[in-house]
Amino acid sequence: PGIGLHASADNARERAVTTPTFARNVGALVAINADWSDGRTPVGIAVSDGAQWHGHIPDNRLAGRWGFFGCTIDKRCEIGNAAPLDTDATLANPTGAPLRFFEAIGANGIVLISNGAPRTGCYDTARNPRSAIGYSQDRNTLWLVVVDGRRSGAAGMTCDETRSLMAGLGCHEAAMLDGGGSSTLVVDGTVRNRPSDGTPRTVANHLAVMFTDT
Repeated sequence: PGIGLHASADNARERAVTTPTFARNVGALVAINADWSDGRTPVGIAVSDGAQWHGHIPDNRLAGRWGFFGCTIDKRCEIGNAAPLDTDATLANPTGAPLRFFEAIGANGIVLISNGAPRTGCYDTARNPRSAIGYSQDRNTLWLVVVDGRRSGAAGMTCDETRSLMAGLGCHEAAMLDGGGSSTLVVDGTVRNRPSDGTPRTVANHLAVMFTDT
């Protein structure tokens, strides 16, 4: 109670800014980078406070499937894969029934863990900085995870290594967020990892943990 989530809205304070800037602008306790993007437009769905501002873009390398993380206003969260919107009426309207997402972000590629079982396949196979999100089977614990890489002493992780890490933490469902130079974790206003670009990168959207009055 009193803790909630907030995804970037389509405005100049929250979209296409660095993760620490987003965290400061919304007053976040914790913030993490979200979906893969060109710096302004994400690949997957984007919903903020019940308003959808971006839909799914099919990706042929994944047969049109792209992950997502979304939560209802009462913090019932789901991780899954989005099929192309022309064949999936549910994800064409993620704020409506049955999903009723109040906050949602795209997740990079095929999900890592589904219903307690590791999935196979990944968007890439190299070791890179990684960001990931997951939750426990009872849905009472949420993990926001950043792994540094591309520097001495921090090799990064492959997709399979990240999947194993999330499973080891206790995730029943888990998904990858954007990695590489985008991977940034902010806690209490401070960047807690070392982004591989040397400074935090501008990304399209983010996810925050907030004090909130439900």
